[in-house]
Amino acid sequence: MKDEMKLFLKFRAKRKELLLLVISTFIALLLAELVAPVIYKVSMGKDFSKQEIQRKISAGAGDDVVLDETFIQTKFSQLHPYTGFSAKPNRDTGVNKYGFAGLEPVNKRSDNRVIIALTGGSVALQSFLFSSDTLISELKRSPVFAGKEIMLISIAGGGFKQPQPLMALNYFLVLGAEFDVLINLDGFNEVALPPSENIPVKVHSTYPRFWNLYFRQALDRENSLQIAKMEEIREEQRELRRWYLAHSILYQSKLALMLWDIMNNRLEHKLYLENQKFSHLLAQKKATYGPYEPHASLLELNAELARTWKLASIQMANLCRGNDIAYFHFLHPNQYFKESKELTDEEKRTAYIEGENPLKAGVQSGYPLLLEHGKELEERGINFTDLTMIFKAEKRTVYVDTCCHFNKLGTDSIVREIAGKVVEYYVNYRD
Repeated sequence: MKDEMKLFLKFRAKRKELLLLVISTFIALLLAELVAPVIYKVSMGKDFSKQEIQRKISAGAGDDVVLDETFIQTKFSQLHPYTGFSAKPNRDTGVNKYGFAGLEPVNKRSDNRVIIALTGGSVALQSFLFSSDTLISELKRSPVFAGKEIMLISIAGGGFKQPQPLMALNYFLVLGAEFDVLINLDGFNEVALPPSENIPVKVHSTYPRFWNLYFRQALDRENSLQIAKMEEIREEQRELRRWYLAHSILYQSKLALMLWDIMNNRLEHKLYLENQKFSHLLAQKKATYGPYEPHASLLELNAELARTWKLASIQMANLCRGNDIAYFHFLHPNQYFKESKELTDEEKRTAYIEGENPLKAGVQSGYPLLLEHGKELEERGINFTDLTMIFKAEKRTVYVDTCCHFNKLGTDSIVREIAGKVVEYYVNYRD
């Protein structure tokens, strides 16, 4: 009986110790939760915000770090032997095996199908991504297209400029693609990107954007290793983020969120330092990127760019004529083209840069030249349409950034104009 009593008393004492341990741990964690914002402010130099840290975790670790353009461009794009670059194939993001958005471009015609290809730069690509449904529905309003399957294909690429769309058309025709209609929507990249991106680093004006960066990535082992280091750090950030999202108690704890933010900031700083090394590597190395020749002025450069744009369009029209494809060329609007739109307060704040701006200078110098060459395209019998003034009377916001891009209202307006021209042509000129 005495032994049993001793065991009971010993058990009760242990249970009491365990209970005290649990209570003290709970109190310590509770105190830590309470003082975590104070510790955070001391260590990070700013006020603690639970919602802001949760937003950062949900949005993706490391997204606030500004990386060298090489890393960003080469992470989502790949070298292409004929178009310079294309998107990396990814089923989850809708990029097909050829590196273009949406359906694969190589398809065959049939009596009940109309295959329409859309090419150009990011404006063309976003029109495809945002407003394919609008384009198709507008076309089907006409008896010409009613009852037919309309297959919309993208051979457009973000940052494409002539002669990349011409090369993309050539490439897919060689692979056996059959198009009924080709829509070329371009203009801004041709006159704005070479002065701001190619010429400052002595890359020939007709070469793809960032060609100096792609060239280095492809041929330089040291740069490739540095890119791999940076990606490894970003993967650490992603893994930390995934772990927090998988454990809801951590996602709600101030203490845990504080620890995540401190760890993530250390990784961001580490990534920043590696990015600085990468920039230094690029600055040290010299290479030749095409038959570069300096130009006396922006006007002289844009005269050459506009001529290239015109000649590329003529070649695309010739290719289309030889393959029984109806070709349509559209010059898209831009907010920097004078008197083309009265900007809303929101557009003035988020989609327009006052003062000197290489993109603005390229448009204001280059668009008038494109319009002159557009008249020559029309004289040659090419279906060219100037869309620069379609927002002249639009009072709503359509521009979404300081470059050239539109919201869905903007892309819908553009594709409606395009559909109208296609229908008009088929009604008046096609059998």
